[in-house]
Amino acid sequence: MSKNLIGSALDVLFFSAVYTVLVVIRTIISPVTGVGLSYLSVGTSFLGGLVFACFLAWMVSKMELRKLDVSLTLWFTLFIIQHLSNTIEGYFFTTYYSSTLTVVISLLVASASTFVESIMAVFLFYKERNKTRLLPVLSDFFKKRRPGSWLWRIVAASLAYLPIYFLFGMMISPFIIPYYSSSTALKIPSFTVILPLEFIRGFIYTVVLVPIISSVKISRRTLFVILASFLYIPGAFLNLIVPGSLPTGILPFHLLEILGDSIVYGYVLARLLGRPR
Repeated sequence: MSKNLIGSALDVLFFSAVYTVLVVIRTIISPVTGVGLSYLSVGTSFLGGLVFACFLAWMVSKMELRKLDVSLTLWFTLFIIQHLSNTIEGYFFTTYYSSTLTVVISLLVASASTFVESIMAVFLFYKERNKTRLLPVLSDFFKKRRPGSWLWRIVAASLAYLPIYFLFGMMISPFIIPYYSSSTALKIPSFTVILPLEFIRGFIYTVVLVPIISSVKISRRTLFVILASFLYIPGAFLNLIVPGSLPTGILPFHLLEILGDSIVYGYVLARLLGRPR
């Protein structure tokens, strides 16, 4: 028992160390402005990597797929939620991305980084239980409901992100608006941009998390914890705790805002898209 605990702890530490190296490399290579390299950023990345490793170790243990499919599912989902979605929002809400080329290079670097993360997660935390492939699992998952039922659930899940986003955004707006108004790095786009942007992000989250939902045969309560954690930890926490990602005066408010978003939206996704009882 003690040997297993020590081995698991060493795996978590090793993953965190590799993750920190990836953040350092990504920071050096990426053309995105606003985030620099320092001892503090390395330290916060390592601490974030510990949280990330613990989450992945737990989630991977619930996935009933063969090793290759777990790797590909993780890579796809992490890239979209950890980087693509945030890059899309960052492009409209900050001046960190100076051009379309900056976005493309940043995403290519992020794709390579998440590929290594997924490989490391499977190598360290996966215990092979079966040879199930993802495509048959998805096929069986979608057969659980009629096409019409899936259609309204996907539309509802995509639309649900909008009111949740605005609710928690309004709650913190008195604390963050002054920073956005006086900052040259932060900006608030018009509602004609925000509405379609956040609907697209809701649709992306809905579609991208389906492979995760289909590959774990667990209670809806546990599924809710997985989805909320996925949306928050790689989706926000890991990026925001890096010094320079946001001004320190508004960082706690955004962390709390996205935590609320993730909990409520994770619950909605679990209720709408979880396996029928």
